[in-house]
Amino acid sequence: STPPNPTRIEAHRRQPTLSRRNSAAPATTTRGEACNKADVIVSGASASATMIVIGGENTAFIHTGSGNDTISGGVSINAGGGSNNIVADARTTTVTAGAGADSLDATGAAQGVTVNLGDGANAVLGSAFDDQVTLGSGVDTLSLDGGSDTVIGTLAAGDTVDLGADNDSFTFQALGDAGMVVDGGAGSD
Repeated sequence: STPPNPTRIEAHRRQPTLSRRNSAAPATTTRGEACNKADVIVSGASASATMIVIGGENTAFIHTGSGNDTISGGVSINAGGGSNNIVADARTTTVTAGAGADSLDATGAAQGVTVNLGDGANAVLGSAFDDQVTLGSGVDTLSLDGGSDTVIGTLAAGDTVDLGADNDSFTFQALGDAGMVVDGGAGSD
């Protein structure tokens, strides 16, 4: 949940220009360490161009829009609708992927991460802890590391799930088309 009085950093998107030197909209870079408050929200939820968001030590919540964004750090990340590249840091606990094709690297997390995948083709590298991943409707590739991981959802054609080491669980709601691969890895699954 959102803290009662967070500091908000609104990401303003630059519009494309028609000059010969710059014919496309540049990415907007937002750094959460710009504020020294306990809770910082970086919000670009209504934006449609590309954002680069680097969460500082006080960045709690990051929410991007429909652009193809690069997000690094933050406690809770909502990646919006574009195709996003997300890198969790030691504080990251929750990641929600949007409708685009997202990639998540949670290997830097210092605890298990709860991941909700959107409808795009998503790729996830899990943390070394107890991750919980809810599959989206797109083609997902999960490579979960150590920890007792939990995968929930419907397998779709082309999904690949590698649960890694330790004792994992996979709760599927239904099986989609053929062409799915589930590897339980070492441990009791």
